[in-house]
Amino acid sequence: MIITKSVSRFGRNTLDALNCIRELRALGVDVYFEKENVHFTRSEGEVLLMLTSAMAQNESMLLSGNVKWSIRRRYERGMIRSISSGKFLGYD
Repeated sequence: MIITKSVSRFGRNTLDALNCIRELRALGVDVYFEKENVHFTRSEGEVLLMLTSAMAQNESMLLSGNVKWSIRRRYERGMIRSISSGKFLGYD
């Protein structure tokens, strides 16, 4: 059994999450999502997974858009130090 906090933690891409659940179910592995309180050993859980995963994917895309918009506005105002050089690649 795989226990996950929520569908959004399992996967933010609806198609990938659904394919993973199907593969795990074929192997006899139960997936339980605590927040939604759902086991996905049965096929009727797929509809709920598709809905919640689509919402998580949309939320992730909106958040990404907001961050990009914020960075663009900072650059327009001349605040170019929003990303410290050298740090964004993971090097010291």
